[in-house]
Amino acid sequence: MNPLSVSKEVARLGASHGLSKDVIDLLEKKVSLLESELQESQSREKEKDSKIKRLQAQVGNLKPEGGLLDEENDILKLLAANKNLRTIDLVKPTGLKIEKIEYHIDSLIDRDYITADMWMGNFRVPSITKHGRKHLVEGGLV
Repeated sequence: MNPLSVSKEVARLGASHGLSKDVIDLLEKKVSLLESELQESQSREKEKDSKIKRLQAQVGNLKPEGGLLDEENDILKLLAANKNLRTIDLVKPTGLKIEKIEYHIDSLIDRDYITADMWMGNFRVPSITKHGRKHLVEGGLV
C-alpha cells in the first residue's frame, strides 16, 4: 500500500469512527498535498528520463579520443589483415549493414585512413593507407 492509499484509508476510518471534523479536514488536506507532491515527483522523473535519453544519444554520437569510432577501427583492422576485401565482404565480420559500411568507408577516406580507388563489380575495394596503419599500431589496436 502506498502512502497516498494509507492516508485515504486513515481519513475514511476517521470519518466512520467518530473523529472530529477538524481532524478529518486535516487528513483530507494532507491527502491532497500528497497527491500534488506525487504528481510533481512523477513529472520531474519524466523530465529526468527525457534528459537521460538526450544525453545518451549525444554520448553515442561522440567520437573517442583517437578520433575513430569502434566500428571504423574494426573496419581498419579487417583491411589491415586482408587484402582485396570488397565493401560487401565487410558486412558479415562487422555485423553492419552495407549502408553503414559505406558511410564509414567514406569517413575513413575523407581522413586519409584508407583509399578506395578500385572496384570489383558494384563494390569498392578499400585499402588501408600508411596513416591508417600508423593509427592501428600506435593506438595499440594490432
